[in-house]
Amino acid sequence: EATVTIKGHEDSVTYDGKPHSVEGYEITDISNKLYTKDDVQFTGKAKAEGTEAGTYPMNLAADQFTNTNDNYKNVRFEVNDGTLTINPKSITPDGPDTPDEKKTGITVSDPSDSKYDGKEHREVLTVQDTKKNDELVAEKDYSVTYSDDLVNAGTVAITIEGIGNYTGSFT
Repeated sequence: EATVTIKGHEDSVTYDGKPHSVEGYEITDISNKLYTKDDVQFTGKAKAEGTEAGTYPMNLAADQFTNTNDNYKNVRFEVNDGTLTINPKSITPDGPDTPDEKKTGITVSDPSDSKYDGKEHREVLTVQDTKKNDELVAEKDYSVTYSDDLVNAGTVAITIEGIGNYTGSFT
């Protein structure tokens, strides 16, 4: 009798618009010293892959592992699935998106000034991810909110908040 514990590999990256993957697994424990890793056959696919922010499982399962040693009739496989996690990228312009202070590559156009004319003014901004060479899409990649008074003379606060593949906010 033997119990074999298997753990799928894991990886975590920050969203960059490119495909990422993690492959493989480790046999982390075998309950019987006489049973070896060579006695295990794997018939699945130990790979998790994705492009968008989220968590992607490998879908490893016990039925993908079989015993090839005829001396053991009762072998149980305990499997801990592997995962790829793609974390949303910071939408803060030129702010840190990793602990080592790398720049995000996010740029935002300055809103143009308006003269008072009694009408509401919602200035359109352009938000770009220069590392992807891509213009971000409002209400898909970020939301925009404006301060309350968009008619009278004064300063308008515009807040950008990340959605989906982007996280964080700035004003």
